[in-house]
Amino acid sequence: MSTNFEFKKPNFDNIKENMSGLKDKINLKREGNQPLKVAGIAFVILLIVSIIASSVRRQFLGGIGNVNMFSILLGLNLIGVRIRSNGMMMFSSSTINIGVIVLLLIPILALVVANLFIYRRKIESIDRCIIEALKVGFVYGLLLAITSMFSTTRINLGMGNIFGFGNNYIAIGYKFFPAFGNGFLIAFLTSVILNYRKEFHGEYYTTDIVSDAVREFFKLSLIILVITAIVVFTKNSTLYDFGLSEYSKGGAVVAYIMQMTAYLVTIATGGIVHVGDSSSVSIFSIFNSATFTDTKLLIRIIFCVFAIAMIFVGANIYRNYRFENRKTVLHFSIAFGFLVGLGAKFSAISISGSMMQNMSSMDLTVRAGTFTTFVISILFTVVFTEIGYRVAPHLDDLFK
Repeated sequence: MSTNFEFKKPNFDNIKENMSGLKDKINLKREGNQPLKVAGIAFVILLIVSIIASSVRRQFLGGIGNVNMFSILLGLNLIGVRIRSNGMMMFSSSTINIGVIVLLLIPILALVVANLFIYRRKIESIDRCIIEALKVGFVYGLLLAITSMFSTTRINLGMGNIFGFGNNYIAIGYKFFPAFGNGFLIAFLTSVILNYRKEFHGEYYTTDIVSDAVREFFKLSLIILVITAIVVFTKNSTLYDFGLSEYSKGGAVVAYIMQMTAYLVTIATGGIVHVGDSSSVSIFSIFNSATFTDTKLLIRIIFCVFAIAMIFVGANIYRNYRFENRKTVLHFSIAFGFLVGLGAKFSAISISGSMMQNMSSMDLTVRAGTFTTFVISILFTVVFTEIGYRVAPHLDDLFK
């Protein structure tokens, strides 16, 4: 009995194809983890910053400065602080928004670093860019939301037994859904704007319009920032109407200037900034309010800056998008108004509730309604951009 064995030559082409397919699957799996890595790296950077800030604060203030590092991390993302108490004097629950806008630069920088480190290879399409940004926003928001569950700091007042009111304490923490919402907005917008500008600028109509709105928003903010800095260092009394002038001294002056810039951008685009319970500052204040004369002059200046800037934008829209339909002006205005409304949301300093049972609100309250600011900003932007859009062809004919 004999058995014949047939030796077959290995098919190296099939092996190469299989290895290539396996490699593609591995790369795809790695790319699928990119949003998680971006959000995780940004979160770790913020955690390190929070630990350092907590340590420095504790070193200078001792036990008084013993702040939960997770509370600092969430505070950097401008999430409203929830305060609950059990005692004879304090209210039962309230939320305080401490919208110091300069703090927002820290999470934005952390997300920029993480995006540049992870997304070094070109993203293949704008759809993929948006999807990746949505994933980053979701993961980052979820990390902040989970962190909010461990951020509560309890301060025992130690006077309850003396007065017979039981255990007297204050609990300071953050809510789950506001933490997720803030984190999602910050991470999504940072990621999509950064990666779009890096990869796809000039290729898509819709995203180009949004990119133009972002650029013009930052240009306007920069101009108003310069004006605010000049006012602060020359005649600070101009800004007394906002009730924050006492915070413009010493090392806090940079934060103060940026805070005032956020409010002035809202006012320049037609929004109304509410100061306390009964006062407000807006473009309409120059006609029939008790606003200081210097503040009225400042409002006129920044409003004119905004109007002129939008007229030039309208002219540029005509030149760059003349082959598109007239809705380009509206599209730009919506994107611009959204950014102004977002600035109003994050810059709000306010309290919902009262610090004590006989107090209706906090003296330090400066805020603008997010939705109201969004709508008014769109209307004002449409008006001035449309003027520039209509004037541009006549100017072109004149110079010809």
